[in-house]
Amino acid sequence: MLCGDLCFRIGSSGNAGAACVSRQGALESTVGESPCGGVLPSRPSGLPDHGSMAGERGRGTLWIALHGCPVREEAGQQGAAMIWWAVPVLAGLILVLWLRRLWLRRRSYSERASRPRELANAELVCMEKLFRIRAPIRLVAKVDRVYRLPGGSLVLVELKTRWRDRAYPSDVIQLSAQKIAIERQTGEVVEPFAFVSVLRPTFRRHWTSYRVRLLEEDRVVALAQRRTQILASQVEPTYASSVRACAGCAFRVKCDHFAR
Repeated sequence: MLCGDLCFRIGSSGNAGAACVSRQGALESTVGESPCGGVLPSRPSGLPDHGSMAGERGRGTLWIALHGCPVREEAGQQGAAMIWWAVPVLAGLILVLWLRRLWLRRRSYSERASRPRELANAELVCMEKLFRIRAPIRLVAKVDRVYRLPGGSLVLVELKTRWRDRAYPSDVIQLSAQKIAIERQTGEVVEPFAFVSVLRPTFRRHWTSYRVRLLEEDRVVALAQRRTQILASQVEPTYASSVRACAGCAFRVKCDHFAR
């Protein structure tokens, strides 16, 4: 060691070495430093005292053992909160998927039940779809069912829920307007016949399908123009051929046909 060598050399000429050694012991016992003016201290300055650090670690370990680690407790609480937040979300997602699957199954069953027997081998093209045209008349038609026959042409099906198990002339007019809208918008060929599937609102859900002949395009256009003229008071409306046709008319209380 540098300090020891220096003291040994000095002490080799006389009693100075002994004095240095004794002085070194005295200084180290009182101050804790070497007699060489801090050239090589017994514990280098600026470095941590490992003994005191060990004591601090021991006290910290004892405190954690008694009170618990706050960092771990906070992390555990956050993890538990995330788990409790994720459980209802996952349950809701599973419920939505299950309800969607159930709805699709019921929709498929309802479509098969309402399909006419004549279209058993036809392909379902669309359900409840809107079609819009501006010529020859402005028309917006919502089609319940469209099927494609093996030859490529389309057949329309209108669904009705009513007590009387039959097809009405208004159903024919509605399907005829749908035929015009589809042909004008898509360019597809629609058959001149269609089906009206009627469901009576009873416990026994049974569909009855009726095949109807559709109107020509010019007749549908003429009906639409006459309606416009009646609403504009340009022509006089005629009486219905059947009194039952007036049962749900909004103008029945003002109609002179019932006032007589």
